[in-house]
Amino acid sequence: MRYMLLLPLVVLGLNAQTTLCYKNNWNNPANIELQKFDGSECKGKYSILDMKTKGWKVDDIKISTKDDNFNYIYILKKSDDKKVNLKNIDYAKLEAQMKKAKKQKQIVSDKENAKKYYIKNCQSCHGVKGEIESSGTSRAINTLSKDEFIETLEGYRHDSYDRGLAILMKPYISFLDEKKMTNIYNYLQKIQGK
Repeated sequence: MRYMLLLPLVVLGLNAQTTLCYKNNWNNPANIELQKFDGSECKGKYSILDMKTKGWKVDDIKISTKDDNFNYIYILKKSDDKKVNLKNIDYAKLEAQMKKAKKQKQIVSDKENAKKYYIKNCQSCHGVKGEIESSGTSRAINTLSKDEFIETLEGYRHDSYDRGLAILMKPYISFLDEKKMTNIYNYLQKIQGK
């Protein structure tokens, strides 16, 4: 019985060639089929477009993400009788995976931007971890709740909060929206291990 199940695969194998080509750590899905792929028949020399020109047809694609990059596996078939049974690609699932990867990349970018902003614009007065408190000029912002942190920054921006040297704060926060403020707050929480 076991051999009967394998028989169709053996027959198919006699009439068709199958190869696997892959590309790891790629960050631009728009031009993936133009890139040189590794794998048995691609050999680091041929793109998927080249392989199609050589008579290969895409049988299946697997895409995964790691560290904000895409890993692609293409299964290609070449048939003597040109009767290749192509599997349906779930484009909705593929699109969802790409949107998820883009969102994850944006989250990482937002976190990195918050870190850079804090180090460049805030650290000199508030300290590496927001711990500096000096009477009349700054307070320890690492002790504030998220709501207090955002309320204070919004108050500086709208001239409704006058504490210490509030006038110095306005240029630093004038273009920060609530999302950026939250990202800065989250950065401070992360470096404190909270």
